[in-house]
Amino acid sequence: TLRRRMSDPTHEAVETLVHALNHGGLPEILDAFTDDAVFSSDGGIASGRRELAALFDGTLEEPRPRMILRHTERDGNVLHCRATRRFTISDGEQAIGHDVEIRCVFTVVEGAVARVVVDPIQ
Repeated sequence: TLRRRMSDPTHEAVETLVHALNHGGLPEILDAFTDDAVFSSDGGIASGRRELAALFDGTLEEPRPRMILRHTERDGNVLHCRATRRFTISDGEQAIGHDVEIRCVFTVVEGAVARVVVDPIQ
């Protein structure tokens, strides 16, 4: 279970990023990353602010996907997480939720996220 760990800079950096992804704008999302951050998923790799901006710009329309951290384990400056990506699909009359379980590994450097690796859980 995720609990607020305000004295832990690794957890703080990840929670800041997750909050920005769920509720913030592109500037807040990019501010949570280092300048040379890398985001890797089954959809490809984005490296650096320009590629991260292109990746996340398309996810800011409402209803946007939400990330819910379920379980975290810290190993130094690396946070291993199980999470849910919650998508809402609407046909104009009805909204349907769709959850995808994922595994995430966040590497934090100097209070910002330097690397994210996301894999679906089969």
